[in-house]
Amino acid sequence: MNINSKTTRAGLNIVAGLIPYGGGFFSALAGHLGEKEQDKINDFLNFQIQMLKDEWKEKEFTFAEITQRLDWQDDIISHKVSSEEFQSLCKKAFRDWGAIGSEDKRKYVRNVLVNSASDNQTGYEIVKLFLDWIQKYSDLHFNIMKIIYNKDGITRYDIWKDLYPNINIPREDSQEADLYKLIIRDLSTGGIIRQYKEVNYRGEFIKNGPTGSKIPNGNSSTMKSAFDNEENYVLTKLGQDFIHFATNEITPKLDYKTD
Repeated sequence: MNINSKTTRAGLNIVAGLIPYGGGFFSALAGHLGEKEQDKINDFLNFQIQMLKDEWKEKEFTFAEITQRLDWQDDIISHKVSSEEFQSLCKKAFRDWGAIGSEDKRKYVRNVLVNSASDNQTGYEIVKLFLDWIQKYSDLHFNIMKIIYNKDGITRYDIWKDLYPNINIPREDSQEADLYKLIIRDLSTGGIIRQYKEVNYRGEFIKNGPTGSKIPNGNSSTMKSAFDNEENYVLTKLGQDFIHFATNEITPKLDYKTD
């Protein structure tokens, strides 16, 4: 349903009051509207309003899910939830909500906050990093992380086959291969995955000496494949904790019903 130009101008004046540095622009625009622009502006404003409503509903639902999964009879958890540090985590998660983008990632945010409240070993700085990672990485990144989490020591070739069991291995010069290498590189440089290395009893990584080095398959003139089937990948300790926090779902302890 269309609204008249007076109503449109009133709406823009309200918007002007809400945006500090855009106020002058919207006020000027409200005074120079032509009839033919009204419908377009109305549609745009209605879209923005609906988007904000949907975002608020998601936040409300997520906060309710967090509340129902916490053990409020546990004094330690109750104290932690009321702490300034935990509330700052909640503010960060909901302030950056626009970067979530999918239902799976919404649940990851919920799980990270709930697991953080129930965990006494992981510091707040690490949990803040986990929230940053949820925003930064795509669902495809997460699918690869979860495959490595469930199959420790898996190769790039087997990761691809798990992702796309019915699709042939792409050419090395294809877009698919470039994207796959980019994601593996993102996770490697981001400190989430690494190539498998043996450790000693002190947890120190053992260097590969001459006897431990792999012998290349002949004198190949081609570069290593994006879908290499020799080197094994594992999650770092930080990566393991991240996937645990993001995917471990604590059973609800309170009932919650939406109207």
